[in-house]
Amino acid sequence: MTEGECLALFLAERLLQQYNGLPLAADLERLFQKITVLLPDPISLHSDQLAQAYSIRTQPTDAGQAEHFRRLIHAVRDGRQLELLYWTASRDETNRRVVDPFHLTAIDGDWFLVGYCHLREDVRMFASGRIRELRETGERCERPDEFRITDFLDVSFRKVRGKGPLQEIRLRFSPVAARYVKERTWHSTQQLHDEPDGGLVLTLRVNHLVEVKRWALSWGADCEVLGPEELREEIAIELQSIMKRLSRADDG
Repeated sequence: MTEGECLALFLAERLLQQYNGLPLAADLERLFQKITVLLPDPISLHSDQLAQAYSIRTQPTDAGQAEHFRRLIHAVRDGRQLELLYWTASRDETNRRVVDPFHLTAIDGDWFLVGYCHLREDVRMFASGRIRELRETGERCERPDEFRITDFLDVSFRKVRGKGPLQEIRLRFSPVAARYVKERTWHSTQQLHDEPDGGLVLTLRVNHLVEVKRWALSWGADCEVLGPEELREEIAIELQSIMKRLSRADDG
């Protein structure tokens, strides 16, 4: 094992620490202990020294209920139909759903179950931390051959999917903000166009606006929404609401 491979192993272990509290954490710890024992004598991992030189910080992870997570893993792997008692945040409503599990995905540190919801008669995403109860129905299910997780996820900016057609989003960033926007790929459909003043126009396609709206607002005056008009109006309403609250706070 080379020095670079040892470093890669250490960094992988640090990255996986974000899943402390999940059932996989204990399995991962045992795995790294076994790998360390199997290393040849001339090679050793001095984790304390490496920790002073390298670190990884991730976004907070919603572990949900550990036992639920383990059962979700098995249900997806073995095609076991589930009944969920699920809390929907947008409606502040809890109801039971029979779900055929297709896939587990981690987005920004949160785990989501993707599967066919018999209540809604559609493929939906379920945040693992919002599952209040779950049980296996005893029925088996199969993932459709035509299902592709990339096709399912790419219509959203991060997590929130809509039901309508894709909309083209056009955002203009100031020269200062453009330097940072160029550093990352924000969406699989994004296209970047440099402007003469050093600014940047970013174009992408999604079918829900709420997450794009929040992201655009996070850039403040350095981001201008060029389209669609619906998004421009939503941004304007949001800013007006903020100004009203600030005005009331000043009056108080």
